Amino acid sequence: MQYNDEVQKIINNLKEHCQKKQDIIDKGQPDEKVHWEAVGRVNALSHAIQELEFLYQTGKSKD
Repeated sequence: MQYNDEVQKIINNLKEHCQKKQDIIDKGQPDEKVHWEAVGRVNALSHAIQELEFLYQTGKSKD
């Protein structure tokens, strides 16, 4: 059970970080470089979150 608790903590931390980057996008960042870096980060974090949630639910990684 300890393992699942740690995985859930990681998922929650990634979701918080992703939301902060999404807020940058939603507020309309005037600096285009910052905007596109945030978009890339949100995409990468979303993918990582999906992978970890699958691991959390099934105990297996996606192949």
